Amino acid sequence: MSILSITFHVVPAVQTQWESFIYSGLISWLENLQPENRFYFSEVDSHYVQEGRNYNLLLIFKDAHQRQLFSEQDIFGLVEKVEEKFSPQEVMIFNTLLNKIHHNL
Repeated sequence: MSILSITFHVVPAVQTQWESFIYSGLISWLENLQPENRFYFSEVDSHYVQEGRNYNLLLIFKDAHQRQLFSEQDIFGLVEKVEEKFSPQEVMIFNTLLNKIHHNL
């Protein structure tokens, strides 16, 4: 198992459009990923973020090779989908590779 975490930071000015985008495009894009890839999409509840909101997408792959393929190829489709609607100053995207130390999943 290998995990990629993608955080979307959304500024207040586009919050309503972002929430609409989640349900009108992003979730369907995620559901069309290869069936062996799992995901968990969530709003981040943080006391430290005062300007805007964060959302997190955990993508769970069967192995590091699948994660690498996604990071080299499919991630561009996701970024492109977001950037069709929002500028990089409105929705910032941060990728984080989570490298297992130990787990009980």
